[in-house]
Amino acid sequence: MTVGAFTLRLLMTNTDPFLYDWDEQYHALVAKNLAVHPGTPMLYENPLLPVDISRWADNHIWLHKPPLFLWLIALSIKFFGATPFAVKLPSVIITSLMVPALFSLVKRLSNERAGWIAALLMAAHSYFVQLVSGFRNTDHNDLIFAAFVLFSFVAWLKYSDAKRKRDAILAGALVGCAILVKWLPGMLVYMSWGLWLLAQENRRNKARWLEMAVAVIATLIVVLPWHIRTFMIFPAEAAYEMNYNMLHFSIAIEGHEGPWYYHLDAIRELMGWTMAVLVVPGLFFFAVNNLNDKRPLYILVALFFFFGFYSLAATKMPLFMLPLIPFFLGGIAVMLAKVTETFAAKKTISALVFMLVVLFVVDAQDIITKHSSLSDLAWYREQMSRDGKRSAWIQRECGEGNWVIFNYPRNSRASFMFYTGMIAYDEKPTVQQQVDIQNKGIKIAVIVPADSSFIRTGNTLEIILPDSLK
Repeated sequence: MTVGAFTLRLLMTNTDPFLYDWDEQYHALVAKNLAVHPGTPMLYENPLLPVDISRWADNHIWLHKPPLFLWLIALSIKFFGATPFAVKLPSVIITSLMVPALFSLVKRLSNERAGWIAALLMAAHSYFVQLVSGFRNTDHNDLIFAAFVLFSFVAWLKYSDAKRKRDAILAGALVGCAILVKWLPGMLVYMSWGLWLLAQENRRNKARWLEMAVAVIATLIVVLPWHIRTFMIFPAEAAYEMNYNMLHFSIAIEGHEGPWYYHLDAIRELMGWTMAVLVVPGLFFFAVNNLNDKRPLYILVALFFFFGFYSLAATKMPLFMLPLIPFFLGGIAVMLAKVTETFAAKKTISALVFMLVVLFVVDAQDIITKHSSLSDLAWYREQMSRDGKRSAWIQRECGEGNWVIFNYPRNSRASFMFYTGMIAYDEKPTVQQQVDIQNKGIKIAVIVPADSSFIRTGNTLEIILPDSLK
């Protein structure tokens, strides 16, 4: 089933063989630079104009997102080159691993039948399949974050079954990875872990609390070196981004706002209507499946806290709820396992249930709507595809040398720099800027409309794009 999930996701990368503008192109460019300078995340590797650290889409040192998912993309670029496929591949691999992870989680809390159904739901889940293409803003960041949150819960369940210190350390390290992908919400498993410890008959057992403390230390060992380093080497950028992250709760950053029920609607989008209506009964079955095991309840408390926290936060984005979806699928799987057990003698009904689930989860219509030439968004997809063609055309026009391109379309600058290795700005240069840049031995090209005048100096090249590439 994991191989099937991998194949589905791999096909999705071929469906969208380009970089999306929000936010995939920025993540791709930073990762490409990390492949060369793994300790220094940069958007503009060698900026030629003044930098404003408050503008993350125009920055030099790029601390807008933690680095782990970018390092994974950078590693892929090292092996496969600077291509859209290499950017998407880590998400393909990590989300494929979520299939056996969810199987393990549900099997531990319910039974093997429920585990297999959960694995099927995860493998075929339409939104997880689509997200590897990078089509949604925050793309690979939220996708890989959701994976590490799931992995941390699986490791905790393994620890709580066997009480082995190495499993506690693994859980703590995975929490650290989640934090290094997104931020502090990666600590979610510690809420369930703490409730589980408090509910133990021997709640004062120091060994169990010490093992949780060891897990926290493992988390800190993973997380702190990066943050200490950034505050030491890039203090202004690190302080700004830390404060910026905190503002997400009180201020709707960049206009990402919505009503109190915003995330309920987001869950409907992520799950699809049919699956969304099964979430509540699925979570009920998840909670009462085994009355002797309270861990599902502790997981549900953490999930509701996560939902409530983001619902209260001023900044709202659809993929914030993504880490909850595997657990919702797990609950639905437990419910379906009960149904199929009830009708075990009537194999036709069981088969029908599975067929309906697969049809609803795969949701081929949604994939066609968003990722094909038949899509209502075909014009947008063509625009994204045109970025690569335009980049190659400009590179041929400029020829050899160290170039900077001015007046490039703003929302495509990062993808251009990713494809070509050239520097791009969306503004026209002044005469003085041209002189200063040319004195550094860098060649200048400016994209100008056919009916526009431009004051140029020295050997500045004027480029008029053909209509097919505008």
